[in-house]
Amino acid sequence: MHVSTLEGILGADAGEPPTLDFSSIAPGASAFAKIGLEVEDLGIAAFNGRVADLTPSSRAKLAQVVSVDARHAGWLRGLEGARPAPQAVDSGIGSAAVKAAITKTGVVS
Repeated sequence: MHVSTLEGILGADAGEPPTLDFSSIAPGASAFAKIGLEVEDLGIAAFNGRVADLTPSSRAKLAQVVSVDARHAGWLRGLEGARPAPQAVDSGIGSAAVKAAITKTGVVS
């Protein structure tokens, strides 16, 4: 659902989605939750970094995706015993920072 919604917003600019490979993550729920949280938070920051560039219609569609990602992030924090929403406002980041951060996670091949 996320992919089709994002492709609908981006149209021809969507490009190919990255291939994710979680095989390098240490076994266990905690390691997976840590990477999952990084990816969810990164997605939220990426969306927030580009929201001003979108049409009102695209913003409305994007808000549906971001709200789900935020719930995922809160749930993962809760599993780890952390506060579900550690700050009142999430900031955005640009494309270069997104690419650097997702590469650093080690899940993009």
